[in-house]
Amino acid sequence: MYIYSPTTFSSTSLQTSTLENHYIPGVGSFATKTIQLVERDFRLALLVELSKMPNVQLIDASSVFYSQNPDDLRPCFVDETHLSDAGSLLLARLISTKLLNVIKSID
Repeated sequence: MYIYSPTTFSSTSLQTSTLENHYIPGVGSFATKTIQLVERDFRLALLVELSKMPNVQLIDASSVFYSQNPDDLRPCFVDETHLSDAGSLLLARLISTKLLNVIKSID
């Protein structure tokens, strides 16, 4: 099972992104929308390649956290890429349900 963990960049709409800049150490400063596009392209390419592997269950957890309003996500994240306790609990619930389904299908 491979789980793509969400970030604020993968969990908000490109249409509602701010033009706020984010500094990435060693790389520079980028607009939120630019980071979202890079993250989306990476996530989709990674999931396509992983889906070619037999017997690998994929979960794109970013869709679970998806919101049109970035303010809705504040309780789920400590910062752009780290889940809060509430976000971790939400992700754990998703994972446990999926994992139980995989285990049941093996029996």
